Amino acid sequence: MNKIDIFKSEYNFNNCEYDKEVKTSMGVGGKVLALCCPENEYQVIDCIKAAEKAELPVYVCGNLSNTIIKDGGYCGVILRMSDNYSGYKEDNGRFIVKSGTSMIKLAKELTEKGYGGLEFAGGIPGTVGGGIRMNAGAYGGQLSDVVKGVTYYDGEKLVTIDKAGFGYRKSIFADMDKAVILEAVFELEGGSGSMEKLKEFNRKRAEKQPLDKPNCGSVFKRPKDGFAAKIIEECGLKGTKVGGAAVSEKHSGFIVNDNQASAKDVLTLMEQVKTKVNRQTGILLENEWVIIGED
Repeated sequence: MNKIDIFKSEYNFNNCEYDKEVKTSMGVGGKVLALCCPENEYQVIDCIKAAEKAELPVYVCGNLSNTIIKDGGYCGVILRMSDNYSGYKEDNGRFIVKSGTSMIKLAKELTEKGYGGLEFAGGIPGTVGGGIRMNAGAYGGQLSDVVKGVTYYDGEKLVTIDKAGFGYRKSIFADMDKAVILEAVFELEGGSGSMEKLKEFNRKRAEKQPLDKPNCGSVFKRPKDGFAAKIIEECGLKGTKVGGAAVSEKHSGFIVNDNQASAKDVLTLMEQVKTKVNRQTGILLENEWVIIGED
């Protein structure tokens, strides 16, 4: 038996698609050996154990809004914690939220119910799990302000911690390769939610970011000194193109799929930007995206 046949024989649920073409929010990608969309923690654990038995790599993701899959696809299992693994319940003023829940949907629904503290997240395209992993934030707010506990699978057992270790755009989970975030406890302030504030943040986001074209968010992390978008623009790279990929004219920190770009177009352009910025400024930009797959 080959590896994928072993996986099929070990996995006990029917929520997997095989030899499946998967595209990220950039609109690029390729075929993966298996795409699994679990509905509960038992399916998550079963998928990981089946992949281990088959000696297949597992990539855990949410909305694929911060990931590039290369054109040659991914020779492994994608464990997608998204719509199938979403929802929340209230418990004495706290909200227990599944990790696949959309940040945009969660922020909108809870703000509309009058709970304050998530207005900043009303335009963040990822899921709660991905947001926690990178401590997502905007407009002066970040998830570490409202997340009071996290439950995750560490590869062997379920673990619950009262407060995740957070830093600027990072958490302890960024260095835990086998950790799969399952749910989080949010603590929000009742009666203080402002839809006006949420809508204003989204208006500002739409003015500054190229939301009208497929993208995977900011390409590079914020350098030690300055802002990536400003540095890229000052290097004369705004609007630079490779194939169907382009440095956004609206925000130089974004690369967009301007015209049926391939993953190769996108990644070639990203490397060109890094090289030219380094030559002109000495600054080595660090990738924000996760890049997986084969050329």
